[in-house]
Amino acid sequence: MSDAGPTRETMRAYVIKQRATLQELSDRLSEADLQKLQVTPEWNGLDMLRHILTWNDLLIRNLQDWSRTSDRAPGELDFDKLNAQYVQERSHLGRDALIEQLNAAYSYYLGLIDTSSDTELAEQGLAPWGEALTRLQACGSVGHDAEHFEHIQAAIA
Repeated sequence: MSDAGPTRETMRAYVIKQRATLQELSDRLSEADLQKLQVTPEWNGLDMLRHILTWNDLLIRNLQDWSRTSDRAPGELDFDKLNAQYVQERSHLGRDALIEQLNAAYSYYLGLIDTSSDTELAEQGLAPWGEALTRLQACGSVGHDAEHFEHIQAAIA
């Protein structure tokens, strides 16, 4: 992203890049591979995808009601505890469901980028983790995904 901030075009390209990385990982790793792949001391590859999906789900819920997010400041959050809880809540989701739902999230962001007016994309709100963002910047929160895709790729290597 440039210092001037994201544009509709750069954000669209960024979301598409994360979708391509997800596709590359899904082409490369089976469910059994992801289950065996220890990405962090606590999480295997499936758990990491569950974590990524969690924050996409939370962000999409916020984006769907963006005008009210400033009323929902999260206060003090224990992210380690929350992340463990969220991953556990999604433990029933296997590889294919995770990939399908992450692709749906990316489609949502692309649709929002493509169909929203410049004014709508510039509206400020509060992300689930408490950061003030515009709608367009929120779509770029797939940077969180990119960070964790790198963790998965490092665990493969």
